[in-house]
Formats: sequence, C-alpha cells, structure tokens
Amino acid sequence: MIFFIIRKKLSIGDIDFIAEEKGLNKNGGSVKLIAISIFILLGINFLFGIALALHFHFDSYVMEYLKGPSMTSGQELHNNFWYALWVGIFSSTSAINNAGLDVFGNYSLEPFYRDYFLIICFIILIFIGGIGFPVYLDLYEKYHARKRGEIHIFSLFTKVTTSFYLGLLVFSLAAIFIIEVTAPNNYTFTVDSDWMNNPAFRGGDIPNQGVQVRDIFHDPNFSTTDKFFFVFFSLISARNAGFQNISPQRFMPGTKIILALNMWIGASPCSTGGGIRLTTFAIMLLTISSYWRQSSKITIYQRTISNSSVIKSIAVTSLSLVLILFVSLFLTSDITAVETQRQTTVPNGYHYTFLDSFFEACSAFGTTGLSSGLSSEDGLSVFSRIGLIFLMFIGQLTISGTILVGRKSLKPTSQYSFAEERLMIG
Repeated sequence: MIFFIIRKKLSIGDIDFIAEEKGLNKNGGSVKLIAISIFILLGINFLFGIALALHFHFDSYVMEYLKGPSMTSGQELHNNFWYALWVGIFSSTSAINNAGLDVFGNYSLEPFYRDYFLIICFIILIFIGGIGFPVYLDLYEKYHARKRGEIHIFSLFTKVTTSFYLGLLVFSLAAIFIIEVTAPNNYTFTVDSDWMNNPAFRGGDIPNQGVQVRDIFHDPNFSTTDKFFFVFFSLISARNAGFQNISPQRFMPGTKIILALNMWIGASPCSTGGGIRLTTFAIMLLTISSYWRQSSKITIYQRTISNSSVIKSIAVTSLSLVLILFVSLFLTSDITAVETQRQTTVPNGYHYTFLDSFFEACSAFGTTGLSSGLSSEDGLSVFSRIGLIFLMFIGQLTISGTILVGRKSLKPTSQYSFAEERLMIG
C-alpha cells in the first residue's frame, strides 16, 4: 500500500525481496494466503468476540473488577448484552490484531488479573495474530491433504516460526521465574491513587499515594496462580500485543530486560506484529551455532538457509540495535528533566534509569505498547517523542521495507566480481 501511495514502481527483484521478508514463496500464492488468512481471522475473531461478550454479560464479577475513577463501569457491561457484545468484539479484534487497545480504562487488563477465562482468551488471540499468516495456509493445506488421503509437509516457515516461538517462550519463562524467585525482597512499585480504591486490586490496604509495594513474587496477596499468569501473559503480550495484567514496574530489572528483548524480537513475519521478526532472530542463532560448530552451511530441518537471508538478518539485527540504542540515549538524557518535574506530584515515586529508556525504545520498535511510564511523562522532549514514533514506524514497516522505500529498484546482478580476500576479524 505504501509503495502504491508514493507511486514507486517495483521490479521483479523488489517483489521477490518483499515476498522473502514476508515469508511467502516466490512462485506465488499471495492471493490464496490473503483470502485464507482473512477467512480464518474473521472466524476466530467472531467466535472469541461472542465468548467474551457472553462472559461480560453473565459474569457478575465484572462489576467488581471494574470499579475505580479511571475505569469503565462494570454495571454497564453486566446484564447489558448489546454493550457487552460491542466490548467483546472490540476486545477480540484488538487482541488478534495485537493492537493493545481496550475500553476498560487506564489500566489495560489489570482489573481482570484474576479473571482467568478472559486472560486465556487474550493469550490465544495474541498467539494466533502473531504466529504468521503463512502458518494458516499450511494448516489449511494440511487439512485438505488429509481429507484427500495425501501427505502434506509443513513449510520451513511454519516449522521455524512455531518451534522458535515456543522455544523462546519456554526459555523466557524459565529465566523470569529464576530471576523473580531468587530475587531479594525488594520494594519496587509505587501505587497511585486510582488503584487505592479499586476492589479488584486485592493487595491490602494502601493508605496514600506514593506508598511502595513489593515485587509480585514477594507479595503475599498474590496466589501462585496469579504469579504464573502475571509472567506468562506478560511474555505473550510482550511479543507485540501491549496488554498488561500487571504493571511491568512490579517485575525485577532482569525480568524487564527479558521482556524488552522479547519486544525487540517481536512476532513472525507476515503477521500483525512488529520487531525484527522471529525468523530473523532464528537465523542469527543458527548462524552463531554454525560458527561454533565451524560449519560453512547454516541448516535447519534438513534445509540450508541461503547466504542472502543470513546477510539480511545480520543487517536487520544490527540496524535495529543501533536505532534502539540511539533513541534510548535520547530518552535517558531526558530523565533528569522528568524527575525534576514529577517530584511535585509523586515525591517518593519511582526513579527512572537507562533500563526504562531501553524498555520504552524496544516497546516502540516492537509496536508493542507496554511502558515503564517514562514515555507518558510531561518532561519528555520533542526529540524523544519523535524518536519513539520513528521506531514504531520502522518496526511495523520492517527495516527491509523501509530500505526498499528509500532506494532505487534493484539492478541486475553484475556478470563479474572482484577477487575474494580474507580480512582479520575479532
């Protein structure tokens, strides 16, 4: 669409370049992929929208979850089918598109942190939206091949994205639980006035604004199930959704780093998410593994990754890190001004660090929407805000797509090449 708006002509090489970045076959199939993806997304969106609507309509606890000056009234949802239907469809659409928008107030899904049915629905929708549309096509063809009695082999895209998505999730879960369980009993989070009067926050009596509460794994008011869903949902959401059932500030610094890296990696190509994309991260890990084994080929699932894909992955990874660090430095330079301005409102509040700047930059690049609070501060400069907007644009369009917009069409490959020579590296 962007190429059409700016009236940029695309060569065959450009089209192949886009197709490879989006996980499509160069031999076609785009129309079929789009049609099947739309059909599946609309069907799943409708089913979960109805399920959420019925949940909002019949569950009386909704009235307890949504109480507070900055929240939607739960009484408007309970026993009000048409309004519950609208909220259900809106929530389902936002989740499956990894948009992160909600109509519940200022705290995303935090009032529903013990509504496990709603949390699980959002987890499923976020996963479906971020796994990549070519996976839908693969499953569709697998289903019809089985009906015909034929054998269908999943594509390399489906195998890589699914295995690395789940593998990264399991690794991140294990790392976060180790960090949180072994962490000292610190006080890391400042509760504000809206949460004080919210019955859904079963964290005990909080006397006034500015009082710090414990990190979640040392808070006796949360059950083991609560803590598991805090971590699990935060990881799923960090892959691009932007919903939260607990503030990221209640996690330890090591956990926030893992969440930031997940936001930087993002979702699969040809999905509703952003970031460097999961396949790029997978190729980088495979490249490191190949170098460690002193192998000249990068292979996975009995397939060899092309050199062009490796070069593009290295370029995308390097450029993304440079951009994120550059914007993080802008944000860090504003911390002093932000701290000075907010001392009048929250004297004993949270103090920002470079980690918060890095967290915000990764969230912008991954088009996630999770925040440490820094980006919402009044003292943030115009340059920092423009930097975050720029990262959001690059993260969604992808670095490859951005480069393609700004360059001329690919020229035919030269028929000659220069002599090859080795250069000493680290």
